[in-house]
Amino acid sequence: ACAACHEPNLIDEHAPLPCATCHESTDAAVVAAILAGNLACTACHGPAAGDHVSLHDSVLDPACAACHEPNLIDEHAPLPCATCHESTDAAVVAAILAGNLACTACHDLATHPYDVPMHTASVSALTIFGIITDTSGVPYTRSNGTVQDYSGQTCGQCHAMDLLTEHMKPSSASAGDACAACHPSPRDTFVSWGKTCQQAGCHATYHTEMASKHAWSYSGGTSWSRCGDGSHGCHASQWQHDLAALHEEPTYWGSAWGVDFTGYEDGCAFCHSSAAVVPATPGYCTDCHPSSHAPATLP
Repeated sequence: ACAACHEPNLIDEHAPLPCATCHESTDAAVVAAILAGNLACTACHGPAAGDHVSLHDSVLDPACAACHEPNLIDEHAPLPCATCHESTDAAVVAAILAGNLACTACHDLATHPYDVPMHTASVSALTIFGIITDTSGVPYTRSNGTVQDYSGQTCGQCHAMDLLTEHMKPSSASAGDACAACHPSPRDTFVSWGKTCQQAGCHATYHTEMASKHAWSYSGGTSWSRCGDGSHGCHASQWQHDLAALHEEPTYWGSAWGVDFTGYEDGCAFCHSSAAVVPATPGYCTDCHPSSHAPATLP
């Protein structure tokens, strides 16, 4: 079994190592083997000399362990041993000679491949149900008596199914995290991904945090200081701290104060139609509006 990969002559087997590697070694096992003329592999390499699997055990970064095996034989299966051990690639040859098991010894992780199918969710057609409420859980009611209801919409209408695309869009809380948005956690909280968004440490529920995400502050300069402080009726109702509700308030306020909502698509698209205009987490009027009562210009 050993002869399939190893040379019977020790000089050939250990090339290009010089003679001094063994004959000037201070390792007790090597010294004893030379004195006894013992040429068996186990004489120097120990009783586990034939156990090549454990020799390939590496220590992975937690971010890598979510997808990769720490043992190089398992990780590179079904490739044969010769793929690496007979490679002429300078990096691979150097890594083997140095006993360097790190991924970076052979692989340039700057070009780490991203497998789109592996990272694509299957909930595009999943229908969702819900009504936008304020932070107290009270449904927002328009002046015509209707509520902001997104029931009947599907996940794919607003969300990209490719995880990297979805989690790196400007409005995502993890926009700057790239792969780290999922790796190592929450990917390490389950064995296999079922192509949904609600597994283990991922999104436990859909849209239950919408009210808190749409809370706002009416500060941003002296000309803004009274927008929602109760001294004026414009933005001082129970909806004053809810962005979704505020931008759906009766248009007669717009007519009176020069804010023209005409032409803006009803519902979420008022803001979410433009990632360039609407910040990921707007907290103040001035995050979107250049001056008081001036609409943000959406393309």
